[in-house]
Amino acid sequence: MANIHVLVKNQDASGKGWLEAYTAYGAYGVYRIADEYQDLRLDLDSIGAEILTPAEAKSSIFADAYRGYVKLKAGDAISDDFPVILSDTDPNAPSSERHDMTADEIASGLAFNKLLFKKYIRDRFNDKAKDIVSARYGNLEQQSFEQQKKEAEAWAADNSATTPMLTTLATARGISVSDLVAKINAKVTAYNSAVATLLAEQKVLEDEVDALDTIAKAHEWRHKKLGIAASVQQTNEDASLGAPASKITF
Repeated sequence: MANIHVLVKNQDASGKGWLEAYTAYGAYGVYRIADEYQDLRLDLDSIGAEILTPAEAKSSIFADAYRGYVKLKAGDAISDDFPVILSDTDPNAPSSERHDMTADEIASGLAFNKLLFKKYIRDRFNDKAKDIVSARYGNLEQQSFEQQKKEAEAWAADNSATTPMLTTLATARGISVSDLVAKINAKVTAYNSAVATLLAEQKVLEDEVDALDTIAKAHEWRHKKLGIAASVQQTNEDASLGAPASKITF
């Protein structure tokens, strides 16, 4: 069985002995799950882990390489991917080696930047979507939402429809089912509007990421949007970058 690689927030990977650090980038890391741990019914969803292909995992090695090369060290988790260059057993092999990236590796490094940035975006907006509900309604009301909506839709289609939950709620509050349906519909409209606004913001950011066509542009985007500083060389070459964002800007 082959190793599994996942992309996950470093804080969520903390304390998980079955995750071996592979590469790190900002608040996230690529981790490897060895064969012996893959029969433990690991709940990757609970830590927000995204499974990567072996090629995607390897591409993370090149994602931060603005200058077109990476420094490889024997003994690192990534050394298995460069057995010709690095060796833990050959005494004549170098302990560290510069690896000049091929055009394909540069392209894969750019692709990983995009993959990671979209993970940042999705996770951020998933949290915002949860906040829309949690900030306005308690757990008990949240648990009843679907039934309230279902009964309100049935009543709107036929005001003689049976609405046990709405009838109970309306009676307790001293209002008519008709008035309660109007309140529910207003909440549904407000919720849908808030979700649409968030989704539009998310898609604009994803479109920006899709448009990135060089590693330099990807690093400029992260510098301005994520607060992950571009390299000293890049900031020296492009004075317009200024200081990185102090925090994630979305």
